[in-house]
Amino acid sequence: MASFVILIPETGPGEDQEKTRLIRDGFSLGAFFFPAIWLMLNRFWLLGCGALLLQGLGLAFLQAQGLWPAGFALLLSVSVLTAVEGRGWLVRSLLSRGFVATGLVSAHNLAEAEEVHFSAVESAMPKDIHPADWDIRRGNVGKAHGGAALGLIGYDGGR
Repeated sequence: MASFVILIPETGPGEDQEKTRLIRDGFSLGAFFFPAIWLMLNRFWLLGCGALLLQGLGLAFLQAQGLWPAGFALLLSVSVLTAVEGRGWLVRSLLSRGFVATGLVSAHNLAEAEEVHFSAVESAMPKDIHPADWDIRRGNVGKAHGGAALGLIGYDGGR
């Protein structure tokens, strides 16, 4: 099972918890295969440019005679570092932007983690909604015909 970090803005989760973020803690396969693209998609511009530069250097080493082990090691190290630490960088970035880590949820996937987290959150009813008046008054019912048909309960509660 994976663990998901729950992040909520300091200003509050908003209506219907739309600002709450759940981020999986652990290895990212997308970041392993495409480190520079993954970093730039998550708005780590400097890290993405650095990863792109290091990957270009690693590819140049792969083509140079006798330096292919260094190129392979450089490409592998950039991929592994991004895959293992990328989501941690994402959590730290959100924390620095005003989010608060409120806990962890263990689940198999994101949908299950959201279900576990949001089932524990109390849904607050707005205070301006009043309960409906369910009493049906005699004036609303129309003309009574002397009782319910076939022994069923009538609208007025009698038989």
